[in-house]
Amino acid sequence: MRAKRGVNQRGSVRLISGKWGGRVLSFPSIDGLRPTLGSQRETLFNWLRPIIRNSRCLDLFAGSGALGFEAASGGANCVFLVEKSKKVYLSLLSNAELLNAENCQIFHATAQSFLERCPEQFDIFFLDPPFSNLEILEKTVSLIKERLSEGQLIYLEGSNIKFLKELCQKHSLSIYKESSGGHRAGILAEKRSKRREPNAVSLR
Repeated sequence: MRAKRGVNQRGSVRLISGKWGGRVLSFPSIDGLRPTLGSQRETLFNWLRPIIRNSRCLDLFAGSGALGFEAASGGANCVFLVEKSKKVYLSLLSNAELLNAENCQIFHATAQSFLERCPEQFDIFFLDPPFSNLEILEKTVSLIKERLSEGQLIYLEGSNIKFLKELCQKHSLSIYKESSGGHRAGILAEKRSKRREPNAVSLR
């Protein structure tokens, strides 16, 4: 369990690739905010490398911005970052200005309210909510599933690979790639095709 920090302390995350590779971004230290580890981000964006350029991405639990800014750094055409905490949202705005991230748009909203009012389509959805809130992950997957069409991908991150696999099965998502290690797991999935079901590929 992560030790509690003082309210004025801040965390930091280093972008690992693309035009902003090596840049360090700071973020408020608040309960439940834990950026995707650098090794896990590297694995994820290696998976996405063939399609990330010119894509449209949605990071629904933006937090530190590690996933959204990494996607933008890798050449995504447009990245929407959604964050419900006002303090973290303001930090995301500051980091976007620091990077001169013209391909990023930051929104202060919950994941559910954003999806309900935003009709736009995206190529890649990033879902990395606080690990303790399994209910919100399941609810968000349910909402996104109705918007998914062939070729669109959804990335799920959590602490339990078994739960993520069960979530994919429940919502008719085919696992495209998966990784797990320690207390972190990630799955890249797509809407299950009625014509075919791709074989899951584990990189570990």
